[in-house]
Amino acid sequence: MICMLTIRVSPGSRRQAIERDRAGTIKVFLIQKAEHGAANKALVKYLSEMLKIPQAHIIIAQGLTARTKLLKITTDLSYNQILMKLGLEVQHALI
Repeated sequence: MICMLTIRVSPGSRRQAIERDRAGTIKVFLIQKAEHGAANKALVKYLSEMLKIPQAHIIIAQGLTARTKLLKITTDLSYNQILMKLGLEVQHALI
């Protein structure tokens, strides 16, 4: 199964963490700076460790040089399971 995940990366942070803001945007804070692809590599490594999947299963489909990235994650996990493994609450739409 392939899951697409949009995130906002904040490289050069003092901490490495993942959280969701009030608007529902997934934000990843990385210690590595955005130089020579170091932040992108750190992002893939961090997410693969949290999701317990190989790094090769996480591809940055869009946004290699931007802060907003679209990730293509190949896994047996559903979108909601991915969010739970990342420690994020699943937000339900109000009808």
